[in-house]
Amino acid sequence: GGAVPAVPDVGPLVPFSLLAGQVSGRLPADWRRQDPGERLRGRQDREGLQLFIPYRETDNTGDSANALVLAFAVPPDMGIKEFSDRVLGASLDPERGGAALKDVTEGSWRLVIARGQQGSTPYALLHRLGVAAGVGVDLMVAVPMLDQGGNRATVDRILAQFAAASASLTLGTPHP
Repeated sequence: GGAVPAVPDVGPLVPFSLLAGQVSGRLPADWRRQDPGERLRGRQDREGLQLFIPYRETDNTGDSANALVLAFAVPPDMGIKEFSDRVLGASLDPERGGAALKDVTEGSWRLVIARGQQGSTPYALLHRLGVAAGVGVDLMVAVPMLDQGGNRATVDRILAQFAAASASLTLGTPHP
């Protein structure tokens, strides 16, 4: 038979918590926290983390791999479709270069893999969205798909890190 491809090492994961522990999980330790800026400042209904993901081939270019974890207070009866459609909004608008490539809903969770565009660079956009008990979360990772010099091993590692972080997400129960 053929060789089974090795699963990339995702490295250590470190815990995070938002909205007083109502949204928690674990993120790769090498994703570096950044100031999310005006997007979250002074907002009572949401809290988040913005992270820079190391991707050597994008150094000294206008492109970078990034992650965003947004936690929202939502009405307790809000379902995953309404929540995720509201959060995704115009990001999937074909007029703006967006298009969903994969869209899977299972229970109160939704995975959306989409194409985006920044300038001339296409991006892969990965969203893991969930809603429960009056809170919602969007873990979003944006990875530039470089024509020249893109490192497949780095992209594979980022995808594996996204999967590990997605699997760790917990909603509605504060962790002690």
